[in-house]
Amino acid sequence: MSVDSPELKNALSNCFIENQKKLYLTALAITKNHQAAEDALQEAYLKTVKKCHQLKDVAFAKTWITRIVINECKNMLKSNKTIATDFQEFETQFIEDFNDEELRFYSMISNLALEDKEIMTLKYFQGYTLDEISAILNMPLSTVKSRVYRALEKLKSEWSD
Repeated sequence: MSVDSPELKNALSNCFIENQKKLYLTALAITKNHQAAEDALQEAYLKTVKKCHQLKDVAFAKTWITRIVINECKNMLKSNKTIATDFQEFETQFIEDFNDEELRFYSMISNLALEDKEIMTLKYFQGYTLDEISAILNMPLSTVKSRVYRALEKLKSEWSD
């Protein structure tokens, strides 16, 4: 596929759609707001198609798209510090999709600090490896490992409470 070709745009669009639910959960975990998560996904989709020429290897399309979604969420949080939290609505809307432990785990992750929340969402909701997370977030593998460990320790203590 040539750079910026219709085939590449179509492939990226399909990749985005195939992973939409996981991308939405990622956006929701970061923004803690349905509307903000949806807005971030829309912006990320537009950027994915518009900037497809920046993708160096189609094999990394999913990680590239995930990074765009995360960056859009961060941009939203920076520009709008007053995003209203509507986690309760999430719990009732998606209750059939998750069991009680998954919902509790999701809720606990969404309350972590942003940098921990990103890593844990990528690992446990998107299923990325630590190496892939390192590439997505452009941070050293050792930093990713230490943040996962630190976040898991926080979650363990909260889980046992």
